[in-house]
Amino acid sequence: MYAFLSEDQLKQILINLIQNSKDALTDVHNASIEIQLLKTNTKQIKLVFKDNGKGMSKEVQQKVFDPFFTTKDSGSGLGLYLSKKLIEDWDGTISVANNTEGTTFIIMIPVVKHI
Repeated sequence: MYAFLSEDQLKQILINLIQNSKDALTDVHNASIEIQLLKTNTKQIKLVFKDNGKGMSKEVQQKVFDPFFTTKDSGSGLGLYLSKKLIEDWDGTISVANNTEGTTFIIMIPVVKHI
């Protein structure tokens, strides 16, 4: 499968998600980050990014993609905002949800060609 993506932009998105998960995993016993790339029945690629960190409140989930929003002592609050903008430039979507433990981000990106 192929999708129109910039390799550098995808790297930046993954770095943002990994850094946020890493921050959420501070003081978590058996911390883990799971990344899955899935083919869907629709013409989309699904990237699931899951950690077993602290999770997010509903309030934080509603604001997490807003520019300059952060729950950290340091940080610009632009990482997830810019990630969302890049994904939307690819005609994709990103969403966030809490797991029973931790947080899951789901990225959906259109497929342009099947191999």
